[in-house]
Amino acid sequence: MENENESGTATNPDNSTVSQNQTEGSPQFLTWEGISEADQKYINNKGYKTPADLLKSYREAESALGKKISIPEDGDADGWNKLYAKLGRPETADKYDIEVTDELKSDVQKLMFEAGLTQKQSAVITQKYNEILNGYKAKLDAQAEEQSKKDLAEIEAEWGDNLAKNKELTERGAKEICQRFELSEDDMHDVELAIGTKKFVKLVKTVGELMAEDGLPSSNTTKFKDDMDPVEFYKEILKG
Repeated sequence: MENENESGTATNPDNSTVSQNQTEGSPQFLTWEGISEADQKYINNKGYKTPADLLKSYREAESALGKKISIPEDGDADGWNKLYAKLGRPETADKYDIEVTDELKSDVQKLMFEAGLTQKQSAVITQKYNEILNGYKAKLDAQAEEQSKKDLAEIEAEWGDNLAKNKELTERGAKEICQRFELSEDDMHDVELAIGTKKFVKLVKTVGELMAEDGLPSSNTTKFKDDMDPVEFYKEILKG
């Protein structure tokens, strides 16, 4: 009787262990002992023809997994620094290229570095922040402008017949303040925003009235010295 281990069959001439359900012309896959039918199907679908194919795939997957970023434990400063570096955080805080005011830039850079932000993340945050801030500022400016117009209308209504005269006094007072303290129109506008239009007009009008009276302050008198700071100047004007 011929030994089965020494010779193959008509359908399996090389005597390899194959699935009994395979038909002629179908892909030839090994059937491994101890493997469930579901696992065998998975292996066949993956195209692994030999154990060496499966081992190679496993080692490649293990190598790729080893290169993935792992999350450090809380308190592992060195681990977090390495993670942030892999993610793209600049080497030092001052390397962040962000658009913020010079006064805030250093502090903002330090906060972003501590949070582990990448350059791309920091750029997005500062851009969106500036957009929000500018939108908020525009809204406040519009509200201030509307209130200023309302205040001026009320002031002019109160002045009545003295409107032209008081306007002239107000302009004179504004010019005196600008000259004395070397303020620009933008500076005066900032003062108006800070104290409100009604108080601002009262202030500059008072200066204009004092200048119009004989012997009262002007930029050339000794009563108001050139080195007098704005606070002392305003207190002297509004005294009494």
